[in-house]
Amino acid sequence: MPVVPRVERRLLWLHLCNSAYFIRTDDLGWSLDESEIWLREALSVALLDHPRQSDRGSAD
Repeated sequence: MPVVPRVERRLLWLHLCNSAYFIRTDDLGWSLDESEIWLREALSVALLDHPRQSDRGSAD
């Protein structure tokens, strides 16, 4: 199993923890699909330093 550097572990925790999930779905009122799309894009930027092509079809 590869070792994940400390910064990447913290970024993963920040984006994937239960609190972040409830902020997106309960507090912000996002659907599960909206949350998944945002999460995929945010992690791509945070970990790979380049965004994925958006599935939403429009710029936000």
